[in-house]
Amino acid sequence: MDECPVYVGRKTGHPEPQIILRAIGIRPNHAYFQQKDDGFIYLKATEEEALDHILINGGKMNEDPETGIAEHRLFHMDRILFGSNTIFLFKYPLMKRKLDQIKSEIESESQGKVFTSDELIEQAK
Repeated sequence: MDECPVYVGRKTGHPEPQIILRAIGIRPNHAYFQQKDDGFIYLKATEEEALDHILINGGKMNEDPETGIAEHRLFHMDRILFGSNTIFLFKYPLMKRKLDQIKSEIESESQGKVFTSDELIEQAK
């Protein structure tokens, strides 16, 4: 994903999506992948109707009550279901290296405590 954002939707979407889907429930501009300043890739729904047709690892995306934006930070090997039958496996090998680097830095500061991935990300903020 060198060129973000990467749009997902029907071929009639504007801007025209780089990932074109024809499944039931897919909106013309369904969602997009965006890299943020923190270095992570996020999946964002472009409209509220799309939220009902995106599952990540079996769970729904939720809107942030403060911003009203539905986005989800993606991790290496996340499973994304678009519509009723299109499954993507998100592969981001650089993430493992990044998390290993963060883990090493944090563990050296915390005398060897072991952290989960979510704790590592929170510590890195």
